[in-house]
Amino acid sequence: MDKAALKAELDAALKNFVNETKHFDDYSQAPVTEGELKEVVKQVYYVLDAFRDSLLKHLD
Repeated sequence: MDKAALKAELDAALKNFVNETKHFDDYSQAPVTEGELKEVVKQVYYVLDAFRDSLLKHLD
């Protein structure tokens, strides 16, 4: 995998993360619920997992 392909995979992972978390209001003053916090944690895990997979493929 070349650097351009790696960048494309990482960009796709970030775009997916943004799409999955865009329903959170950037300017809300309301505290988050436990369920919302768990959803963010899950999405962070998914994007880190995608990054790891892409980086490992790049190193092979």
